[in-house]
Amino acid sequence: MTNDSAAGQRFLGTAGLMSLPGMAATLKQGLGVEARRRQLRVLLHANDLVVYDGCSVVAHHEWLSGRGESRLVLDHCLEALLRKTGAFSGANALEQAKAAGKFTPVHEAWWTAASAAHGEAAGTRALIEVLLLGRHMEHEHVVAGLAAAHRAGALTADAVALEARKVAEGESFTEPAKPTRGRSVQSQEETDGTVTFLSDWKLSHLAPGTRPLPSVAHYDQLLQRHGRTAGEKEGS
Repeated sequence: MTNDSAAGQRFLGTAGLMSLPGMAATLKQGLGVEARRRQLRVLLHANDLVVYDGCSVVAHHEWLSGRGESRLVLDHCLEALLRKTGAFSGANALEQAKAAGKFTPVHEAWWTAASAAHGEAAGTRALIEVLLLGRHMEHEHVVAGLAAAHRAGALTADAVALEARKVAEGESFTEPAKPTRGRSVQSQEETDGTVTFLSDWKLSHLAPGTRPLPSVAHYDQLLQRHGRTAGEKEGS
């Protein structure tokens, strides 16, 4: 590249070799459960591998130069782990996500609290549902929502989603008072907490109804016997 006579010419380069079965194994491992049966387009570059579903990028993997190396993406394994929560804590994808800083101490603290409150299986399932929020929300907003929900003791995925949306929309909120030793834990009304469940938030944001109440006057006709006179008794 430093030789002037090489200017304007093309040179072939390689960053390693991968067999077709190796490519298939990488795609099967990285694309997730839902994308395995779709018709996809794969572009293999010198430094990475990009998979397209139409015009959308569905997977982007770094080209690994070492033999036998693997780079897992935790997001691609969530559907399978949601059905088998016991495999989550020991998953290689989780360990690599921790090393890459994608699974933060905030995630760990919220997971521990949720498992203590709801049980290990239910707490892990709630955490995976929180991780699935990252598919349509920014990672920083989800982490901020986790921190706010953990401070308020709101250990459900709905509460984290609501807090993350508040952060994304720039809403300001007051952190509830933390209980200290010797003081009783106050209710949310007493501490003016800001965390609410997503179902309550949706109900409070419904548009007021303007349609009149339905009438059952027409159905009253079904209770009257046709052809009965005013003085006729029942059964005559």
